[in-house]
Amino acid sequence: MTSNDAWKRLLDDYEAGRAKPDSLDRLLEWDAQCQLIGDLRGRSVLDVGCGNGSKAVEMAVSGASSVIGIDVAGQFVTPPDGLDVHLHQGDLSELDSHPALIGRRFDVITVLMALGYARDVNATLKAIRGLLQPGGCLVIARAHPIRFAVERAEQQGIPLGEAYHQSTPVTYRAGWNDEVTLTHRAETFATMINDLVGAGFYVDEILEPQLSQEARERYPHKQAWLSRYVGVILLRARLLDECRAPAR
Repeated sequence: MTSNDAWKRLLDDYEAGRAKPDSLDRLLEWDAQCQLIGDLRGRSVLDVGCGNGSKAVEMAVSGASSVIGIDVAGQFVTPPDGLDVHLHQGDLSELDSHPALIGRRFDVITVLMALGYARDVNATLKAIRGLLQPGGCLVIARAHPIRFAVERAEQQGIPLGEAYHQSTPVTYRAGWNDEVTLTHRAETFATMINDLVGAGFYVDEILEPQLSQEARERYPHKQAWLSRYVGVILLRARLLDECRAPAR
């Protein structure tokens, strides 16, 4: 099963899990993503790997002037009347040829928990760079690289550092549906940053969100998972040629 086929099968389970009161997306991820995205009023947005499009709709409700969502599954919510939201089926590995994106530029591009499934991460980032307006930003959310290192260390009985630096792809059962297996490239902090720099970006902020004390007490099972696997990492990037050395 390819990553695209797996995601098409998983989408309903993923969205059902994300909607639960104790989902990490509801408890910490979406708030942190919004923090990096910033004020959307009057800004155009491209949401790559948008799932069912519900976050694209939320961004339009928050004031974005227009939002385009792209997802391989093609199973979308219906945007409310009056919002400029357009959801299209498409592969994040083929953004530079998608008809809805040709000739377009966006103030904000988000890739939330999807970039790791690109066939060629660097090529996808370069395509995204060509879609970003000068002065715009790219917000990426990814599984924390320590998570898969811990899983490998436990499965293979090897030291954490050795597991962290293994370069072979990661294969694991999806948490939303144990019958579906996902495979993608293993990441380190270095590969994440180097991919962005190689595609013409620089990183201006990184977040590693954690639960509030109230949420820790209310959902101890989620805190136990975070204590073991760290969680997610979020990066905001901007065009490298807009980075200027400080004046002396």
